[in-house]
Amino acid sequence: MDAAAAHHPLKRLSVGMWGRDEKAVKEEIATKMGQPWPDIEENLFNDVTEFHKLASFDGYSGARELLNRYNVAQAQGVLLDCIRMRVEARSEFKEILRYAKLARLLHHITRVGESHYIFEFSGPASVLNESRRYGANMAKFLPSLLRRKDWKMEAVIRYGRGTCKFAMSSEDPLRPSWPEDTTVFDSAIEEAFVEKWGEDTREGWSLAREADILWKNQHVFTPDFLLRHEDGRRVFLEIAGFWSKEYIAQKRQTLADFKDKTIILAVPKELAGQYGDLGQKVLVYNSRILIQDVMEVLEGIPK
Repeated sequence: MDAAAAHHPLKRLSVGMWGRDEKAVKEEIATKMGQPWPDIEENLFNDVTEFHKLASFDGYSGARELLNRYNVAQAQGVLLDCIRMRVEARSEFKEILRYAKLARLLHHITRVGESHYIFEFSGPASVLNESRRYGANMAKFLPSLLRRKDWKMEAVIRYGRGTCKFAMSSEDPLRPSWPEDTTVFDSAIEEAFVEKWGEDTREGWSLAREADILWKNQHVFTPDFLLRHEDGRRVFLEIAGFWSKEYIAQKRQTLADFKDKTIILAVPKELAGQYGDLGQKVLVYNSRILIQDVMEVLEGIPK
């Protein structure tokens, strides 16, 4: 910069006495410094923090992988202000559902056709007074969705005083480059229950997680567990959490739609009053679901 200052102002096209030709000055400076001009230009302003260049990418194979991680994070950031999200899926239904549950997303599922489902997720602005904690759950869910096939997503995002739409699909090139989360359970309650039950049958009852997809007309319900007896009896177990009033209303309608199925609804003691009429059989638990309590309910299931 000091070398160029003496020739100020530089002009790309020098006319008469008004400035020196930029190209000629650069060639002159390069000759004096004994370096090609592109090398000099690349290192200009290296003493300014904003212009520092990354020398290595710890945890990434290269710049492209780092840029991909940045782009995924940008998409996740958009969802922090998501009001609602709609995902249309034609394959990998159970995988999408599993990761939606892992992200603790409130969801409603509609069956449109054979292997064709629509997920509707309520966002923070609509159910939790615009809490970004729930928006973070939306963002957490996105990488798993990006790994699936045959889906379309449209989200309504709060933007200033209005809204805008954010759309993606499996056709977009954005893909997470890091390993997928292999967590199986979306709550410690579920994990503790499965671990306590074990792999063996109990009085003829075996336990399977999200084994069945129930559907009636267009409405879809996938209970958390299926309890299957050796004599053919089938009982579903759904574990309630800290749902919003809106989601409780949806769950009430879901259980009413599937009243022909035997469903046990396990609810936390401190919220039992909100769920009293949601299922045919209600099991109230404290910090964990006791196997003994479940077996007592199962004893009353007719053959």
